[in-house]
Formats: sequence, C-alpha cells, structure tokens
Amino acid sequence: MLVRVVGLAALAAAGLVVAYGMSSGPSFSDGPVPSVRDALSCDGRVYATRQVVGAEQAMWQPAPESALQSGVLQGEQWWLDPAEVRASVRKESQVLFVHDVDGRARFAALVERGNGEHVRDWRLSSWAMCEPSELTGDASDRLGYGVWLDADGDPLPTTEVMTLRGPEHCGWEDVTFLEVDRSSTRMRQYVHDASGELDPQLRTTYADRVRLPADAADTGWRRGGFALWLQPQGDAAYLVNLADPTDVARWPRAKRTIGCA
Repeated sequence: MLVRVVGLAALAAAGLVVAYGMSSGPSFSDGPVPSVRDALSCDGRVYATRQVVGAEQAMWQPAPESALQSGVLQGEQWWLDPAEVRASVRKESQVLFVHDVDGRARFAALVERGNGEHVRDWRLSSWAMCEPSELTGDASDRLGYGVWLDADGDPLPTTEVMTLRGPEHCGWEDVTFLEVDRSSTRMRQYVHDASGELDPQLRTTYADRVRLPADAADTGWRRGGFALWLQPQGDAAYLVNLADPTDVARWPRAKRTIGCA
C-alpha cells in the first residue's frame, strides 16, 4: 500500500529507486539527531523544509512508524511505498526517517515522542526534501511530481517545468496540471481535464487529435514519450506523441493559476 507524504500543494524521469537495507546511506545513530535539512544529501538546493505544528497536521500515534504514516497522510502530493523509507536515527524520543535515491537521502522526516499525557505517543514534527528532479523514474511519479527531460535526456529543474497530479481532497484525481516558468511571476499553467469540470477557468478546451498551430515550437522537453510544444502567446500547450506525430493533445491554459484549498 502506498502512503502519501507531506508535500507542496502546487508533483526525475529516468532510472529506478535503488533498493536498500536498514544499513544503507549515512547513519547518525552514534551521535545527535540532525535536523531534517542536514540529513539530506542533495545534488542541488533543498527544495522545501516544513515544521509540522498542531494535531490538524499530525495525529498522535503509539509508534514512530504509524506516526510517520499518520503525519504524511495529511499532505497532498508525496506518495511513498513504506518499504522505501528507512530509519536513519532511532533514539529514545526521536526517530529520523529518510527516503533514499542512489543511496543518498532526498527526503527526511523527524518523528518525536510527546510529553505529559502523550509521553508514550509519537507525532511527525518536521520534514524536508531535495529538488524533485533528483528523484528518479517511478519514484517522482508516485510522489506526484512529473519531471521533464531536456534534449540530452537530463532532468529539468522543476522551477522551469513540471506536471502535478490534482489533489484528491478536491476530487481532482483525474486532473493533471502542467506548469511552465514556475519560478517566474509569469508562470503559465496548463490543464489536462478530460471531464471539462474546470473549463470555466480555462482559456480554451482540452482536446485530443488536434493540429499543431503554425506558430507552435518544440521546446525540446520530453516526458513519457511526448514532446512539449508551445506558442509564443498561445492559449494552450501541445503534447505531441513522439511515436505518432499526428497524435497531438491540446492542454488549455488557465486564465489564472488554479489551486485547491
């Protein structure tokens, strides 16, 4: 069973998560528990760090493992197989869990024992993660992050382009968002919503088997056998099937960034 891990509400495209035992990766068992940020081994920047506060974000549980799952189930984007999370540090009152890719921690979560009436209970207290493009293949997709590849087959930073799975609590499980120039104030959001529920918020409609506009250009970005084509001032993005260039899907652009509370 997959569990959802706390993520950003705003979802690497090659390779596999390396299998590991409890002893793989760095261990801090003989020293103090590091912060979740310090526990990471990122190639680039730390993508996000969060302090989890209050029972509305993490429920008290009788064991560290169940506290981790309870805490992460409050999130919206991250999905992990419990077998892919290991305990890097296990102390009397703290347990640090990490998710490894290529033998290095790319996600870390700290679970702590309570006080007073909760002295025997545990709760998620903080988490941090590396840039989603440092995740690979199935892992990034399960975590809800759709990472694109450049012309050389290297993962693109998610600040440049990323697809995101629609949040379950808004009933958008079948909706996919494509965001371009995510670090810019002019971020463009495109939407795959075959149901048409979000049509009033879009500049045009979703459609399969359309013709590419004359001014559309190939970005050179690839994902899942599709190429992304964009217009300089267009109302849609176009996904072209690399195996069949006549198979073109039109993803309409949002009038304004669509979010879910």
